[in-house]
Amino acid sequence: MMVVVTNLGSVSYLVKNGKYDFEKAVILLNEAVDLNNKAKNIKDLQDAADYFLKNCYNVGINYEKR
Repeated sequence: MMVVVTNLGSVSYLVKNGKYDFEKAVILLNEAVDLNNKAKNIKDLQDAADYFLKNCYNVGINYEKR
């Protein structure tokens, strides 16, 4: 489990579920890092993070906002 607290104080959780696939998770993370490294502005950086969060369920990671 990973707990994320934003600058605005909202709390979110990333939790592995029964369908977690380590190899796919590493690929997804590397894709997000690549997008981050290519970012030219704050919007691009936000898009890289959003890409990971919107696709984490595909690799068995639940993303929950609280």
